[in-house]
Amino acid sequence: DESGKGMMVLRGEDGKVLWFDAEIEYNGPCLLWRDKILTNGTGGFAIDLFSGRKTGWQYARTYGCNTAIGSENLLTFRSGAAGFFDLAGDSGTGNFGGFKSSCTANLIVADGILNAPDYTRTCVCAYQNQTSLALIHMPEAEVWTNGASSDSGRLGINFGAPGDRRSSTGTLFLDYPVVGGASPKLDIEVKGKKVVYVRKHASLMKGSLAAPDWLGASVLEGAERLEIVTGHKGGAAKVRLYFSELDEKTKKGKRVFDVFLQGKKVLSAFDIAKEVGPQGVVMEEFDVVIKSDGKLKIKLSSVKGETALAAVEVLWE
Repeated sequence: DESGKGMMVLRGEDGKVLWFDAEIEYNGPCLLWRDKILTNGTGGFAIDLFSGRKTGWQYARTYGCNTAIGSENLLTFRSGAAGFFDLAGDSGTGNFGGFKSSCTANLIVADGILNAPDYTRTCVCAYQNQTSLALIHMPEAEVWTNGASSDSGRLGINFGAPGDRRSSTGTLFLDYPVVGGASPKLDIEVKGKKVVYVRKHASLMKGSLAAPDWLGASVLEGAERLEIVTGHKGGAAKVRLYFSELDEKTKKGKRVFDVFLQGKKVLSAFDIAKEVGPQGVVMEEFDVVIKSDGKLKIKLSSVKGETALAAVEVLWE
């Protein structure tokens, strides 16, 4: 059994102690993944194998028995239902709904297939599916997660999304409002006479590498002013605004608005349907200076119809 306190790393070649920390507390059993030691439990974290320092990486899981087991790309465990942490994308903790993993670890990755033999025959928990099954990777499926660590040099906000997700360029886009589970706190003020959040399935959107479909699958409609506390003390930054038109019936000229950043007009009479068509996603990038209060101020001024904003990304230079 794990003691839960104290850890030592020795070099296998000659038995030399590389480091020893008698006070470190953790939940085990631990997993060795590349150059990191991953701890178990509801608040698992990573320790650098060679120095013994905590790396800042962590993962979250909710209630349920069993311990996390690992593969190159996934940690699997029970987190309410069957849960996983996306190691490949570092996006956070997600769930496979409808069934639970067992008290014994039974979400087993082997040769690209996630095998889930049924070890729950005597369990009385109310989960719909009680059967053995296997899962294969489907890139077109929506995958939403929570609890990942965000990069201090990047900020991503995905309006109306059902959870968090990291982009291929490394930005962790957080859901706002928070509905998908534990996420880093966002300090955002949204003003408008009729503010609503609208969402479709990402498979219906026509995205691109620069503006992915999942990032445009939900939008904030009707906003007039947004004030975002970025968490930085000011300086030069790149701001990327993502726009999408969810309604396949919206034609050119039906939704037109001006966009201001830090009080300066950056887009005039912007028409999403004209730019990318219905159910299209587009990204516009701007160089801005954020003052010492760390606030990014966005103004959306309607020319015709309601405004629509899918996501905001801030990259510090």
